[in-house]
Amino acid sequence: MAGLHVSELADSSLGHAISLLPFTDILEATACSRRWLQLGHGLTYLAAVSPETSIPTLLALPILSSRFPQLSHMLSACLDDWKMSYLHALQAGGHLIQSLVLQLPEGMGEQELSFILRRCPNLVQFHLSDYDLVGQDIRGHFLQDLPRTLTELRLCLLRDLQDCNMQAAVNAAPHLGSIHLEGVDELTDDGIAALGALKLRELSLVFTLTGAPQIAESTLLSVLSRSGNQGGLMTLEVSERAGPPLILSAQGAAFVQVLGPHRTLMTLILSGVVGLGDVALQALAVSCPNLRELSLYRPGNQLTAAGLQEALRQLSLEKVSLGCVADFTGAFQALRLAGHGLRSFEMTRYFRTAADESVSSVLENLRDVCFPRLRSATFRGTFSSEQVLACYEGMGRDPAPANLDWVQLDDQTFSVKWPRFCEAEEAYVTVQLQRCFKESEFR
Repeated sequence: MAGLHVSELADSSLGHAISLLPFTDILEATACSRRWLQLGHGLTYLAAVSPETSIPTLLALPILSSRFPQLSHMLSACLDDWKMSYLHALQAGGHLIQSLVLQLPEGMGEQELSFILRRCPNLVQFHLSDYDLVGQDIRGHFLQDLPRTLTELRLCLLRDLQDCNMQAAVNAAPHLGSIHLEGVDELTDDGIAALGALKLRELSLVFTLTGAPQIAESTLLSVLSRSGNQGGLMTLEVSERAGPPLILSAQGAAFVQVLGPHRTLMTLILSGVVGLGDVALQALAVSCPNLRELSLYRPGNQLTAAGLQEALRQLSLEKVSLGCVADFTGAFQALRLAGHGLRSFEMTRYFRTAADESVSSVLENLRDVCFPRLRSATFRGTFSSEQVLACYEGMGRDPAPANLDWVQLDDQTFSVKWPRFCEAEEAYVTVQLQRCFKESEFR
């Protein structure tokens, strides 16, 4: 093949070569000759415009639509501004977009959002966020224009979202399987209850309202029960970030019971959900045998160190995050009992109960046979800077004998790394020590 001119390549080979070019080169290649343009007309796939890689600008849509008329609708786009020229672009090529991530810009309202959705009839993923809080009175009327093809919806910081419009979203896109709602302060039980009509795979509810709880336990149980009759969740997150906690009755027995049909559940994240007790947590091993990731933050006093230890011993977890669960000694012992399959874990806000712990001893525990698969661990707001420095100085500032690589990133952040040889290949364990405040700051 040496010395073969590009003009001598067969159409199939040349078309395949064009499909693998970077985005700008594709446009130049198909514009340089009639043959290349005709080859573009037959292409159904371009590596540079897959859902994993966003197109550089919406203005490229008309060109893509005209030069590649058989291109499958698989494009991904990110939009953080709004121009009038996008109207024509979406009219010409909006049907190509499969995934759209939109950060609400100034000047965009319900009308513009509805226009975008109507011009993207093949949309599968739609993420809308108002992190800059520029949207005014966005109540969600645009949700009635969601395409029926949609399977994933994320709405973040749409503070005026109304119940009736959440119900309209469920009616418009009945195939939704992944829902993430964050900072939707006006949404109440009525709107959230509509989610029970969906066959959910992922459900994430992150509440930031500082007043009364936005969801009652009965509503959450109803959604989980109704959805469980149609399939099974893989991910469930319920987080009360700012307001009063969601209180589970009967130590969470009813909550764990409705998880029974969701035997596919792999990730459970509960933050600010209070009342989960020992027996209910242990029942998770039976209700959710495929659970691999568990995150508990501020679960209350119903969950004891002994209950946590027994539950983690029964579960086959790969990732654990614990915040204010029991005391440091009890929680760390629970991680040791779960350590055989554990790949990563986090411990947050154990400063007071870890005050007398030896960082050296903790590191030695992480290096023993209890954690054969461990790759990363994070202690956040747990050890003081004095404790960490004492560990480092106790090694004589020569970590070589222990084979530890220490890095101090700032006054409160340290990183420790050591190699671990497994299956004839070298890997590393990294321990992050974050928010290591001085002891005087906690007195």
